[in-house]
Amino acid sequence: MSYNKVLEALKTNNIAIVPTDTIYGLCCNALNEDATKKLFYIKQRPLTKTIAIAVKDKNEIYNYTQNICPIAKKIIDVFLPGPLTVILETNGKIKNNFLIHNNTIAIRIPENRKLLYLLQNIDFPLALTSANIHNNTNCTNIAQVLKQLTDKLEYIDDGECKYKQESTIISFQDNKISIQREGVIKKETLLHYTSQLYS
Repeated sequence: MSYNKVLEALKTNNIAIVPTDTIYGLCCNALNEDATKKLFYIKQRPLTKTIAIAVKDKNEIYNYTQNICPIAKKIIDVFLPGPLTVILETNGKIKNNFLIHNNTIAIRIPENRKLLYLLQNIDFPLALTSANIHNNTNCTNIAQVLKQLTDKLEYIDDGECKYKQESTIISFQDNKISIQREGVIKKETLLHYTSQLYS
């Protein structure tokens, strides 16, 4: 499938399949709740569970968040773009209830040139979740995705994902890291790095 078809799908609040650095993802316009609800329906994901957004660069992170602690800023500078999802306080610019939990939002900048190119050519962030049926096996190539998701969705094929594993998810409290899910970036790496900041 072509970039143009995926762009058109996203701009008309439809769902598309995209590669990331970790696993393939389902995405849509994060500013449109109807599109996000459609994404949840296709994925068969419970509506009570939030999903992350993907943005094109670090400036976009600061555009949608507030009260970012110093350690979070350092982590963002070092590890993004990359296989990391950061949970930060939202500033209210995104009002999509499928993305907000306890006044926080999860944000990624995937290290994938095709997805970053796509993000550069739209004027909204993407709601992004793994391209599979809820609780089924994650997909690292497009053939695996199409076996699970029978809907005729536009997609970008970028072969095998770089890391073939989920992103690490972290949050911050009192200028310290809390690891919510260990993925590509290991706990030891993050703790070693943060300990260096204070040594």
